[in-house]
Amino acid sequence: MPRSSRVLIFFALMLCVSPLFSQEIPVTADMIVKIAEPVKTICWNRDDSLFALGEADSVIVRDAESLNVLHDFSFPQGMNLCFSRQEGYKGTGVYSDVILGVSSENVAIWSLPRERGAEDVSADSDYMLSFDEGKEVVCAAFSRTSNDLAVAFSDGTGMLYLRRRGDRNLIAMHKLEDGTLNVHGLAYSPDAYHVAAASSDGSIRVWDAVDGALISEIDTFSGMRTPVVFSADSKGVYGCIEENVVSLMAFNGNVLREVRARSTVSQFTVTPDDSTLIVLTDDGLLEFYSLEDGGFLGYIPPYNDSQLISFAFSSDYKQVLTGHQDGSVYKLLVEDVIRNPDEPVPETPVFDGGAAVVVSGQEHSGGEGEGEGNNGGSSAAPRSQAQSAPFNFQSALRERFHAFNIGASAIMLDKKSNYYQFGTAAEFGWYTTMFTAPVYEGLGARFAMAFPADNYPTTYKTLDGSGRIAPPYLFFGEVLVPIGVEVPVSTFVSLFSEVAFEAKVSWLMNPGVTSSKQAFSLGGRIRTGVIISKVAVILGAEYDSMWGLIPEISLTANFKLKGKGGSKSKGGKK
Repeated sequence: MPRSSRVLIFFALMLCVSPLFSQEIPVTADMIVKIAEPVKTICWNRDDSLFALGEADSVIVRDAESLNVLHDFSFPQGMNLCFSRQEGYKGTGVYSDVILGVSSENVAIWSLPRERGAEDVSADSDYMLSFDEGKEVVCAAFSRTSNDLAVAFSDGTGMLYLRRRGDRNLIAMHKLEDGTLNVHGLAYSPDAYHVAAASSDGSIRVWDAVDGALISEIDTFSGMRTPVVFSADSKGVYGCIEENVVSLMAFNGNVLREVRARSTVSQFTVTPDDSTLIVLTDDGLLEFYSLEDGGFLGYIPPYNDSQLISFAFSSDYKQVLTGHQDGSVYKLLVEDVIRNPDEPVPETPVFDGGAAVVVSGQEHSGGEGEGEGNNGGSSAAPRSQAQSAPFNFQSALRERFHAFNIGASAIMLDKKSNYYQFGTAAEFGWYTTMFTAPVYEGLGARFAMAFPADNYPTTYKTLDGSGRIAPPYLFFGEVLVPIGVEVPVSTFVSLFSEVAFEAKVSWLMNPGVTSSKQAFSLGGRIRTGVIISKVAVILGAEYDSMWGLIPEISLTANFKLKGKGGSKSKGGKK
């Protein structure tokens, strides 16, 4: 093979494989709700089939799959929501989906119908407990089973309550000893035997939930309003010992584990297996850290200019709901939106093609869902008013799609043949990244015809010299298996490189005059080019065991079908 051919092949292969070393992860999001007030609290039900949002004066329950609004309750000054984690008893009238809400004045319960598709979607709402005049609630927490409630009041006192199953009343159990003002975080241990409170003076107090006795007082970083979280074994608590350091501490104050975040911690949570710490930083990032070695695992970038003030992960931590100051709520798939640790934080909020509807107004989310699913019946702007999504490299690079192409090529055979040099080809193919994004693979076919050389159309004399015959044409029929990578440059422009393996059948023919037997050969092809909208301009070279090196230039039309729902998108594969 000539040296120039080897250089061309090496260059194209480098273009093809270089994007594979990228660790980029695509970012996708669906903006699902727009409400009138900041999203104070978000929670999922036991099996992640429902979620509830709390704003200033109402609670809204939505189906997690369709996003349709199922229930809309009035709840003035609500500050805490929790779905019951218990299954209902059959035939007792106790529903499996029960929402518990705490406001500054009282506690309420909503029992949701078992039949979510039933016409009777109204839910019973009874206030279980109204506190004495002057007893304003500043913080509250339910146990994992939702049968126990801890409440901190504005006068510095605290109480533990018991909620009996099926009972509309709370039973006051114990007054928490040594109550502290400015409590901003309460938590029950997983086994419900302990209660912890975080105060703005930097202390974390731990009580025995059985008798209300104070067990421990741990000094942490003062002036912060971060939560307190128990370890999975209920023998320690997580708290901030510095503004950017979250530690697991035993009840005696000894630090067992420590994670140093990249910036100031605003809120945090811990996965149930004590393996991962998830931090909301003051710059609006959700950052993931390993609790084993403190290593930074990645982050979820901001999706809104408005401040992120609440978030909730599903029970398997594969989905997260984020609520913002302006009332926007997003539902995100963690594996799709998390970014690598070494990836720079975007300067502006991230949007991509998944954000189908973006609403700019302060509108309310109540009402039954009748839309296409993205809004679930919220008063989002119609599609004609949707803002266009800025180009996002990571999302475009790992986009999953099927693509079809049809086009034409000009080929130049190796001059050493002396008989055929210039030819044309028609081709079509199918490609997909559904299984190996960002790498694509597929199947294609091409039919080519080459013209005789020496000032076409050359003619030749017959053996007896009495006449002339036209020279035969050279025909190719090829089947190709391509593998390549497309690298997006903008919304409408992409670069790509690919290699292909091919099997070819060649024959000579001039109808009515001459023909030859078919000859089989094997070869390969490398190509690189640019796609602008739906048109691709391509340079390549084919090496065939029979015909040698065959340079080519191609022009193709490309049609891409996204893997999700089969919706069309601009641009395509080669």
